[in-house]
Parts: sequence; structure tokens; C-alpha cells
Amino acid sequence: MRRVLTRVARRAYCTETFQQHQAGNYQVPGGTLENPLSPEVLQQHIDSEKRWMEFSSKLDEARKTNDTPTIISVLDSGIELAAELGEDLRRPGYEATIHLEASHLHLSNSDLKEAAQRSSQAIESFKLDKDQPGLMRAKLFTANVEIKNNNASKIMDSLESIIEWCNVDSKKGTPIEQDAADKLLPLAKLALASAHVQMGEFDSARAILNEIIPDFANAKDVENTWNCLIVAEDCFMGTGDKTALRNALERQRNWAKRHDLEDRLANVEKKIASLEEKA
Repeated sequence: MRRVLTRVARRAYCTETFQQHQAGNYQVPGGTLENPLSPEVLQQHIDSEKRWMEFSSKLDEARKTNDTPTIISVLDSGIELAAELGEDLRRPGYEATIHLEASHLHLSNSDLKEAAQRSSQAIESFKLDKDQPGLMRAKLFTANVEIKNNNASKIMDSLESIIEWCNVDSKKGTPIEQDAADKLLPLAKLALASAHVQMGEFDSARAILNEIIPDFANAKDVENTWNCLIVAEDCFMGTGDKTALRNALERQRNWAKRHDLEDRLANVEKKIASLEEKA
């Protein structure tokens, strides 16, 4: 599949935990008014929090470089810090977030093997944290990696389980879980449409696209509307329906014009010209 899967996956970034720490919103666990932490244990938490804040600052600086090896090196130092501090000073969400961000970087660098390994580690960390939204984001990212690796058939059940969680289980959860599900559901459906295309199940893919393209467009989600139109192009290339393919390319051209996507507009113009030459 095309780079659409990488772009969809990037949308799953989850840096909220780091931002909470940087904003000073972290609450030291374990103490109560009736049974407060001892001064020694409290100092351990304070010292470990300072080290996490230092890590967050280094990560911010590394991100500014846009250099993948540099960013991954800093992310890995966070995993080493977590191991050094141990379970008693564990920061929920940190290790999972680190692994997931590293997965995105490896995928954008076309290192599918490493991306899959790090996303699997993120899944295990989110399970340990009992973080359902995080777990579903990691599962969706893993599914996108597998689709990009031409393994769509391996992840259909996983995608269906994500959609089931979004539609049913999350409704019984917290407002945070419900909000996460609302954001995750259309992305999971887009991944499912991509998987159907890869497996040659074009009618199923088309039905999903007809449902989600208006939703993304109405939400003014420029990037994911474009992603849907790319998947639609792949779908109609697979069916061999040249009229439908031309219509899909026309929709891409209109969307690119409307949102000043100049490079993409030039590319789709070439595709349309090539299609007309072959007609």
C-alpha cells in the first residue's frame, strides 16, 4: 500500500503524558492524608520526576532536529531510565508512549521490522498500564504496519476488535475513553478499508469509504480525507473500473485545489493525463 498508511499511523502519536509532566500536572502516587509517604520515599519521587522532566526536555530538543536516529537514541534513553528507576517509581504511560513514538519513526524510515517490534512493546506496556485508549492506538498502529508489510489478512480480527471497542465497550468507560474512541473509530475504519483493498475485497472497501469520506470532509480533516481518496484510487485500480478511477482522481484534484496541496495536485494531474493517454 502507499504512504497513506504511514500518514494515518502518524496521526496516532500520543505525547499527552509527556505534556502532562512538562505542565507540572503529575501527581505523586501512594500517599494519603492518613498515611503519607515517608520523607525518604517522597524525595525519591521528586528526584525521579526531575529526571523525567530532563528526559522530556532532551526529547523536545531532539525532535527539533528532525533526525530520526537522534530522536530514537533519546527515546531509548527513556526506556533505560525507566528500567533504572524500577517498578516503584514507574511512570504510567511513559514507556508505552516512548515505544509508540519510536515505532512511528521506524515506520517513516521504512524499517517495518523494527516498527512492528516497538509497537508490540507499546501494546504490552499499555496493557500493564490498563490504558485502553492507548492500547487501541497501539493496536491500530500495529495493524497499519502489517498492512504496509502486505500482511492485511493477519490483522482483520484486530481491526474488528478495535472498532468493537470504539462502538460498544468505550461507551461504558470514562469520558476520556469515549472521546478517544470517537477519534479512533474513523481511523480504524480507514485502516480496515485499506486492508480490504489489499485483500481484493473491493466492495467492502468501497462501502467503508462511502461512509467515512463525508465524515472526514465535514470535520475539515484535510489529511485523512486525502488518505481516503488515495485508498479509493487503489480500490478502483484493483477493480479495473476506469470510469470510477477517473472519478476518484477528479475528487483528489478538487480536494488538492481546495486546500492548496500543490505537490499533490501536480501529481494527480499527471495521473489523469496518463489515464487519458491510455483511453
